[in-house]
Amino acid sequence: MKILFRKRCNPLKPNYVKKCVAGFGESYNATVWEIISNSHKGINKKIFFKNVATLLPNFGMTRAGPFKGVKYSGGIVHDPNGQIAASWAGVGNKTIKLRNFLTSIRKLEPECSLKYPVQCKRK
Repeated sequence: MKILFRKRCNPLKPNYVKKCVAGFGESYNATVWEIISNSHKGINKKIFFKNVATLLPNFGMTRAGPFKGVKYSGGIVHDPNGQIAASWAGVGNKTIKLRNFLTSIRKLEPECSLKYPVQCKRK
């Protein structure tokens, strides 16, 4: 898979890639940390729905297509086409099993801090 290449197989320049990643901005970073925090103690259907409905709008994936209209607003998950529900039906049990496995192998590690990371000043 050549995801960091232009159509004619020319590689994207590192500065261009950095600029694109930085383009997600603070909103994206804050959302990712919110999702990590939400999932820290485990995962279930309610957490999965909230996380998906919070993350997808940050990627612009809710303007059109199967996830159109998905959002988390006023403490309520809006899933107008049932796509989050369909996703959970397909991966929910495996997601819980994976989370339980990862938790079991981390039991000897101390709790990590999930505070929002310190931001570096860009030059």
